[in-house]
Amino acid sequence: MISSQPQLISRLTTLLADRIWFIYKQLANTLITDPLGRMFDALLIQLEKNRVSIDSRNAFTFDFGPKELANMVGLLPKDAGLVLRKLLENEKIMIMKDKIHTTSVVEIIKQVDYYKRMQRIEKARQVSRERNSRVFMSP
Repeated sequence: MISSQPQLISRLTTLLADRIWFIYKQLANTLITDPLGRMFDALLIQLEKNRVSIDSRNAFTFDFGPKELANMVGLLPKDAGLVLRKLLENEKIMIMKDKIHTTSVVEIIKQVDYYKRMQRIEKARQVSRERNSRVFMSP
């Protein structure tokens, strides 16, 4: 089959690479501690998965709604409402016909960068506090 249709190898390789990339991105998403940051990152992953040009200010409507997004990032229904309200406080994110819509793809990238930067800062502070507590505890 491969010798008669060599394009199958190319398609299979691309498909497998895409799936590995998607799993890697989903695992990285779980490391984001802020649930709102995880939501923005999940939106970015979906943009990348759909090969949407992420350097544009174009609008985009996702093929899922807020409940599906909350499920994607592992939020319990009791916690999802508050985080979704915070997400929708961003004027460039809205619900249209039960689907999440952004008026600016770039806004999602900016938000992901912000939350990742805040997490790096918090981690650096935590490491600093741990070092300081060890210094004070040593004889």
